[in-house]
Formats: sequence, C-alpha cells, structure tokens
Amino acid sequence: MKRAGALAAVLVVLALAVGGCGGHSSTPTSALDKFKKILGHAPTGVARQVALKNELVVADDGNYPPQSWIDKSGKLQGSTWTSPTRWASCWA
Repeated sequence: MKRAGALAAVLVVLALAVGGCGGHSSTPTSALDKFKKILGHAPTGVARQVALKNELVVADDGNYPPQSWIDKSGKLQGSTWTSPTRWASCWA
C-alpha cells in the first residue's frame, strides 16, 4: 500500500512538472490549487499530504548506475537525480 501511495505521489509530481513548466496565463496561487488544476479535483491521500507540506522528499541510492551514482567530485549524478532537480526548478 505504501508503494501505491508513493507511486501516486510521483505521478502527481510528474504532472506538476509538465504542467508547471508550461507558462499558463492563470497561475494557481497555492500548491493545493495547482494540484486541483492538474487533477481536476482536490488532491486526496498522499497527493494531499504533499500539497499541504508543499514539499516532496525524494530518496535515492547513490550506488545504482546508470540511474544514479556518485561522480569523482562527490556529486550525485544520473537520471533519477537530475529529474527531481529539474522538477524543483519548474516549481520555483
């Protein structure tokens, strides 16, 4: 059940990333408004918790190439890391 909730949260985040980067003229003012606009209804469950906190915590294993790894300079690299970083820039 926790996996289903986590998957739902990730799907909502993906929807926010796609919708949040679109540059629409009428911008929702709160996270709950953004979720409602994307989902077509008020968020429930994990999606509501994420919206209310206005924060999504993403965990990753830095030793799972090619999805993620630590480079020689000590920075986390890979597709599972760059996506959340890009999502955050869309929300800013």
